[in-house]
Amino acid sequence: MREEVNPLSHHMGAEIARRAFIMQMPDGEEVLAEEAYFLVRTGVTEPSKAGWTPLELEVMKKYKWWSRSDIAATKETIYPADILAILDMAKVA
Repeated sequence: MREEVNPLSHHMGAEIARRAFIMQMPDGEEVLAEEAYFLVRTGVTEPSKAGWTPLELEVMKKYKWWSRSDIAATKETIYPADILAILDMAKVA
């Protein structure tokens, strides 16, 4: 999470979801990806790439903060695809 916000300077809530899956890396290697999702309330208006690895810089083409309505309306591919269901299960407005 350090890539997007400094978690020490914002209120990070409890984990709201977790998933694990096999992901293929750009070089074809398959790895186990484990993701945990947290709700963070922050005043930061722009995500930061400051802590990204070279691989993240290579594969992440676009990034931004999304509002719930932006997510619901988009035709773009976002991950996780079920983020609105995750937020609903966590009772996040």
